[in-house]
Amino acid sequence: MREIVCENAAAAEADVLWRSHPDPAGRLFFVLNALQERHRYIPADAVDALARLVQVDRAEVEAFVRFFDAYSLSEVGKCLIEVCDGTACHARGSDRLLLKFESLLGIEEGQTTADGQVTLKRVHCVGSCSSAPVVVLGEEAFGRVRVSRVGDIVERAVRYGAE
Repeated sequence: MREIVCENAAAAEADVLWRSHPDPAGRLFFVLNALQERHRYIPADAVDALARLVQVDRAEVEAFVRFFDAYSLSEVGKCLIEVCDGTACHARGSDRLLLKFESLLGIEEGQTTADGQVTLKRVHCVGSCSSAPVVVLGEEAFGRVRVSRVGDIVERAVRYGAE
């Protein structure tokens, strides 16, 4: 394993996490999960450190992170609203839900409100097709969501973000 010098806290944290995980096969996921949980996104300096540790281009680590909906390369609000756009959810109107969320929050998908409280994100599947369309707010999932319920979910998100 290569020795690296870390210039900042996120890179140092990635390095420590990398070295602390005994299973090479699961090491990258372990580090990314820990970073995402702690920071609510994967800091750019941690991506750089991981690229050095894995010995690949930074772009490869970044593409890996972008592939998984659970990770974000940019800071997210205190409250994350995820609108599932998997096949079942899409067929049952998730696009209309997303438009309503955008309208009520005053942001587009992938953005965070100006106060930094709420981020709106489209995800590809939350694994709850029988409850489509599904919206996830933090760790709570709402199934069979109708456009008429979006306002209630936004209010809940704003309260949650303010806590």
